[in-house]
Amino acid sequence: PIDRKAAGSAIREMLRRAKAATAGGRSIMIMPEGTRVAPGRTGRYNPGVAALYTALGLPVVPVALNSGLFWGRRSLVIRPGTVTLEFLAPLRPGMDRKVFMALLQERIETASERLRLEVQGETGARSL
Repeated sequence: PIDRKAAGSAIREMLRRAKAATAGGRSIMIMPEGTRVAPGRTGRYNPGVAALYTALGLPVVPVALNSGLFWGRRSLVIRPGTVTLEFLAPLRPGMDRKVFMALLQERIETASERLRLEVQGETGARSL
């Protein structure tokens, strides 16, 4: 968890904990936007994911999903449907930070939009 009010100290703490976790062989999952975003919309990708990428020197596996179609942001209502989670090609370590962030966002958003359109094409569902 990240203390969003702590700014720089939150990133330092996140890096410390991430280094300890990966040294112990554990994987890390991070939501680059910091929160769920409504289907079809793109939030701001936060610098924490780039900080982890740069500091850890590990591949990043982007993930696309369509869960927002069935479980809306700030909603307790869960609609019937099948959530699809798609692991995308890993991004290898060593890229320039800006290049990494642009490629990460492009891959996630493109695949997530495809998943959203697949479901909406099948069901005629509307975004939440």
